[in-house]
Amino acid sequence: MARYIFSKNPDSKGVYEIHKKHECDHLPNLKDQIKLGDSSSYSNALFDAERNFPDKKFDGCKYCCLECNNN
Repeated sequence: MARYIFSKNPDSKGVYEIHKKHECDHLPNLKDQIKLGDSSSYSNALFDAERNFPDKKFDGCKYCCLECNNN
C-alpha cells in the first residue's frame, strides 16, 4: 500500500497531479497537498480521487506514477 496525495494547484491545463507521498521527490509543498489516503495502486487512488472530487481532472506524476502519466 502506498499513501497518495494530489496537488491542490492544477497545471496549466487544469489537471491535478497525483503523487505517492513517501516515494516522490517532486511533491508539492505540504500546504498544497490534499490527502487521498492509502491505496494498493495508482488506479485505485485515481478512482478515489475522481469519486471524491468529481469536478477535477487528474493525472499521475511523471516521476512517481510514470505508468499513469498522460502529460
